[in-house]
Amino acid sequence: MLFSGDSAWTDELARKSRGTDLFLCECCSIEPEAPVHICYREIVAHRAELGCKRMLLTHLGDDVRASGEVEIERAHDGLVIELAR
Repeated sequence: MLFSGDSAWTDELARKSRGTDLFLCECCSIEPEAPVHICYREIVAHRAELGCKRMLLTHLGDDVRASGEVEIERAHDGLVIELAR
């Protein structure tokens, strides 16, 4: 499992995602707003570089939660994820 935390996009995230079962990636806006957060547009632009089996967006901004264009799975309150051992 890989967790981005609060971070700007880096190539290291793509490299570390390779082979992971789950990448929890922050996505606090659709468009770039802050240099210390990843936005949906950046994730989409780099999606082909990711090697994770599943991606789950976390740390969602209001615009990400309300958007009908987000095609990547979004976390929600109460979500339970089971990982294989």
